[in-house]
Amino acid sequence: MEKQAPERGRDTAIAEIDLIMNKFGASLEDVYKLAISFYRERKHSCELVVPYEKRLLFMAYSKQVRYGPYDSAADDSGWFDLVGSDRM
Repeated sequence: MEKQAPERGRDTAIAEIDLIMNKFGASLEDVYKLAISFYRERKHSCELVVPYEKRLLFMAYSKQVRYGPYDSAADDSGWFDLVGSDRM
């Protein structure tokens, strides 16, 4: 899941990853997996109520983690259909 940071922001990206590792004592990938697990458990038990706009934002972030940044040259069929994805 670790990707190369762009050259101009490389120092900043590395510093952010180091901050996460120091704060949580785990890798960025492990923290992401724990956050997803926490969100799903709390969502299904109704302990966590997240507004719809925030859920759309979470889905967009998850797509970026799974598939990488949006490529405008590629076919965008379904890429931005977050509402349709939510119905599934």
